[in-house]
Amino acid sequence: MSGRQPRSVREALGQVRTHLRRLALGTVIVALSGIAGGMLLAAWLLAGAEGWGNASAVPFAILLIGGITGSGVLGIILYRYRGWEREEVLTREMERSAGVSDGSVRSQVEFDRAVPTGVSGSLARLGEAQMLPRLSMGARQLSGAFGREGLRFLRRGGAGALGLVAVVV
Repeated sequence: MSGRQPRSVREALGQVRTHLRRLALGTVIVALSGIAGGMLLAAWLLAGAEGWGNASAVPFAILLIGGITGSGVLGIILYRYRGWEREEVLTREMERSAGVSDGSVRSQVEFDRAVPTGVSGSLARLGEAQMLPRLSMGARQLSGAFGREGLRFLRRGGAGALGLVAVVV
């Protein structure tokens, strides 16, 4: 996506949304994989050489704790992502990243939906044409602080999973 000028401001917004969705999905996958690995490690350590005894509550406790932890992590990631998904918040971050004036990306997105009566359609298209070169830096850069935070979540989850693999192996 980087370096290719989008055909419209709405397309650039869609590219940023797609980038953030991929980061969120990757973070969910890595985090839940790490939790599952932690559950397996806990089961291995707690079972010992004898294995599980009859009517042991430990496997249920491991599943319960893992399920609660997984649900909490998933909830946190989805909560954060929902804040990023809102158009007014996302366009504001794109404006900061692209170095354009406040409201300019959002107004072009709204003009792309419908040009209000009394506003020149050719003037709205000219404004968008002048905006598009500023938005050609790619979704990763346009996502700004949201993309950096999502990448940080993904890296932390990956580091945790790698640490878990190192312990298990």
